[in-house]
Amino acid sequence: MVMRRKLFQVVRAVVALVAISAWFYWGALENSYVNRAREPHPEAGLVVPHEVKGITVYVTKGDHQWATGALYLALASLTVFVALSYDEYRRKLRGL
Repeated sequence: MVMRRKLFQVVRAVVALVAISAWFYWGALENSYVNRAREPHPEAGLVVPHEVKGITVYVTKGDHQWATGALYLALASLTVFVALSYDEYRRKLRGL
């Protein structure tokens, strides 16, 4: 039983680290997009509109996929972290 709790603590810590890292990465990407072109440039591949801080900029399809993926990874990791934390909290309430 102690080994299982230790494993849950390690998994929770790793998941929290992934969530925080992905969130900061997504934020850095969003911040770097502010200086991008405000009109499409098909020759450079900047054709995907992306809303950042109230302005529309144009990014490449790959950049948009990276930003979306980082956001989804952060949200999924946060969800797993909350689920694992809730399970631990519930066990403490039961007295197990």
